Amino acid sequence: MTEVRPHFLPARVPSYDRFARLAGMGPRYWRLVAQAAIAPGATVLDIGCGTGEVALRAAEAVPSARVTGVDPDGDAIAVARRKAADRGLGARFEQAYAQHLPAGDGSVDRVVSSLMLHHLPEDAKLATLHEVRRVLAPGGSLHLLDVDGDRPEWSAALRPLRAAFGLLHRVTAPRQRGRGQGDGHGQGHGHGHTPAPAHGTAASVTALLTEAGFTDVTALGRVRSGVGGLVYYRAAR
Repeated sequence: MTEVRPHFLPARVPSYDRFARLAGMGPRYWRLVAQAAIAPGATVLDIGCGTGEVALRAAEAVPSARVTGVDPDGDAIAVARRKAADRGLGARFEQAYAQHLPAGDGSVDRVVSSLMLHHLPEDAKLATLHEVRRVLAPGGSLHLLDVDGDRPEWSAALRPLRAAFGLLHRVTAPRQRGRGQGDGHGQGHGHGHTPAPAHGTAASVTALLTEAGFTDVTALGRVRSGVGGLVYYRAAR
């Protein structure tokens, strides 16, 4: 089995924040936090948190919530920790892969993630979503913001803009022989009857969430941004 060579967020992580500001992502992050409807004292996990902007907004919106952001890039995590300290917010940040979340079974009330899912290799998406479902408590929910594959004309600017800022990054562990991850299962292709929806479309994302065992899977809305079209999703444990 060929090893996946992941992309990396470079050491110059401040470029990510400049990119996000130029793309007008601030209001989109706030909408994701509002969608999650975080209760006082809730446990929140932000996957692929980068430099922490969604997690920090969650901590600001609900100061009593226990917010943790995870990302495999140590430089990004260091920036997120400095931001939390500078802003006096209690969010925590840990270096971790999306397929190996540092949380116990059923220990998280809300999982949020922004512009993470489309970074995953197709054969890693289902494994990651199974891991998200593992850590969510019964009645908990997952809230995603991701690229709109149904509106390529909205998203045409995404790749060159991200490439200009060097923003390809990894969120999953490299595939390893004998580990049972990335073995080709759960890519949405099926073995038979109905052709799978095209990758990156709302139909493919909702199908993948359903295959991972989530219920009440919904694409809640579309928005345009400086990086192209985006879709908000919600799925219940």
